[in-house]
Amino acid sequence: MIDIDNEGGAYAMTMHLLSRGHARILFLAGPEGHSTAEVRLTGHRRALADFGNTPDPGLEEHGPFSRKFGYECMVRRLRTEPDHTAILCQADVVAAGAMTAVEEKSLGVPEDLSVVGFDDIELARDLSPELTSVQVPYEHLGRLAVREALVVGSGEQRVALGTNVIVRNSVAQSRPEPDRGQK
Repeated sequence: MIDIDNEGGAYAMTMHLLSRGHARILFLAGPEGHSTAEVRLTGHRRALADFGNTPDPGLEEHGPFSRKFGYECMVRRLRTEPDHTAILCQADVVAAGAMTAVEEKSLGVPEDLSVVGFDDIELARDLSPELTSVQVPYEHLGRLAVREALVVGSGEQRVALGTNVIVRNSVAQSRPEPDRGQK
């Protein structure tokens, strides 16, 4: 079986955001029960725990891998003051929708909210700002899958291709929260 390291990609992206000071990360996950979405959520939660943060189910939203989901989720969440400084999206198209909603609220990416995606499709470079994303080696994955399909009996081997975080302009260093209890 040929697959990608979805858990490792989500882990690496979450660690990237945490290293930039983002302690409260909204995770726009895929559909509940979807194997890819669940594995990426596991990677995200593991990174939070390894960094010393407790995963917060209130910062996890489930929905389809679509621009519409990213947009509608962010419109709803931005009706109140954001309780997060970064948004990790299950797919670049979800991130595109989220970014549109953030901009419509007159907030800036990454000045007010950092946004990242997963897949590193061409769209990631077309967005403004360019989207930081987890690069998935789809061409290599396709070549290996075809090779496996042509070789009889090769389906016993499990191969997980690595991913990379591609850093662009959609993540800023998080500013510390103001101390509201002090004068």
